[in-house]
Amino acid sequence: MREDKNNKMYKYYLPAILWAILIFIGSSIPSDSLPSFTIKMKDLILHFIEYTILGLLLALAVVQSPGRLSRKLFTMVLLIGILYGGSDEIHQKFVMGRHCTFSDFLADSAGVLMGLTVFAFMPSIARIFTSEK
Repeated sequence: MREDKNNKMYKYYLPAILWAILIFIGSSIPSDSLPSFTIKMKDLILHFIEYTILGLLLALAVVQSPGRLSRKLFTMVLLIGILYGGSDEIHQKFVMGRHCTFSDFLADSAGVLMGLTVFAFMPSIARIFTSEK
């Protein structure tokens, strides 16, 4: 029984935790160490993509089966993702050369929503992240 719980933890929770850590590490890099974007839209797209992945992984961690996301769980995971995005933006305020911007926060939030939507309404796409066939 214990082995089964550990297996679930590694299979479902660990990817979301590792992705959140990767986002945090990326946000901790000072701006002079990053490639510069001449177009703000590229930065927003990157925020959207990284948080779409986070939304998918959070949904998978909570539900553990694509296509079975209730409204209550959808809302809970959405709030967790949005709060993480907001905390990430605040964290960047304290990193040299980085900024806390509302547009990045909106891109993060939209990305989480997209990841949840894909997970909830397109189970075949979400199954890519699981071993279910």
